[in-house]
Amino acid sequence: MAEQHFPDRKWQVISVDIIFTVFCTALAIWRLVVRYRIRPRLWLSDYILIGAILLNTAGNSMGILFAISGQGRLDHDPFLTAEQKRIANRYNFVAAVMNVYAMFLIKLSICSYLLYLNFSKSFRIIIWASAIVVVICNFAIPATIHWGQCRPLAFRWDTRIKGSCWPLAVRLACSYTQAGANIGTDLVFAASPLVYIQQIQLPKRTIWGVRFVFLFAIVGTSLSIAKLFDLRRVLTLKENFLYESVSLSILSVAEVGVGIITACLPPLRKTFDELLSKMMPETVWETYPTEGEGRAQSSHNYAMPVFGFGSKSSNGTTATATSDGESQRAIVREEDMDHTHGALGKTTLITVENIEMQPPGTASRPKP
Repeated sequence: MAEQHFPDRKWQVISVDIIFTVFCTALAIWRLVVRYRIRPRLWLSDYILIGAILLNTAGNSMGILFAISGQGRLDHDPFLTAEQKRIANRYNFVAAVMNVYAMFLIKLSICSYLLYLNFSKSFRIIIWASAIVVVICNFAIPATIHWGQCRPLAFRWDTRIKGSCWPLAVRLACSYTQAGANIGTDLVFAASPLVYIQQIQLPKRTIWGVRFVFLFAIVGTSLSIAKLFDLRRVLTLKENFLYESVSLSILSVAEVGVGIITACLPPLRKTFDELLSKMMPETVWETYPTEGEGRAQSSHNYAMPVFGFGSKSSNGTTATATSDGESQRAIVREEDMDHTHGALGKTTLITVENIEMQPPGTASRPKP
């Protein structure tokens, strides 16, 4: 009698874990090297991102062990003994916890980065509000569920132990809150800078670069929405949890991976700026005409000016730096910045003429 074959989906999870771990780690190292070469002092957002990378790597490693231990197999697979299921569920718990906290640090890193750019006051208020939401919904609430839902903690993966857990509805509510926070903050990160760049005249190349960087957050939003629906399906399963949870694990890994990519893109803006110039036609990169310049010239040689690196030329205009400097305020031109407060604003030129008041009935004479 031929031996019965049982499906095994572990390689789907393992391949995704390895790909995202290697790519995200390499991209993060690239960002840190670029930042360090600009100035040998990292920002707070860089240190937070390093923590996120470490947690992501550890979490994906646990995810690989989870797959090797039995994820992707059916309940009636002879490989899944009671002890093997306990081992697999323990790895699942550790991987899920690290995944959530890695996402928390990624969001915090993005908030820290945007706050350092020092845009206008209203924009900073929005980012501070997003940071508070991230701390509450991506750390405080999940931590309560992770460490308080089951007593003792080992009851999560070992039902031989006498214990109890909160109702499933509590865990679902926490998951919905966390997913909603991810979606909301992604939309804030993607939309806020785009709103501001529409208020001033910028070269099209700059606008497309900023759009590409921040709209990439929408990819993470799509993954969060898909994960939300799949999570409810998996948590309400009565059987074959290890087999059916493969899609949820892949979405979770991809969500964190896209978050890391989003956090790494702004400091690497120059590289992607050059990439976009090669991918899109020359007419797209025509700059907006400015006063006194007449027809705008092609912007293939356009380099985003670096905040603090511009110098005054002989005609009183500000020279443009040709390399990225320490501040990524270079997403806009220096003349568009309010140097008094370091904020992004719109400058309006008002001309006041000195007009002599004439007595009533007196004809005005031209002033020599």
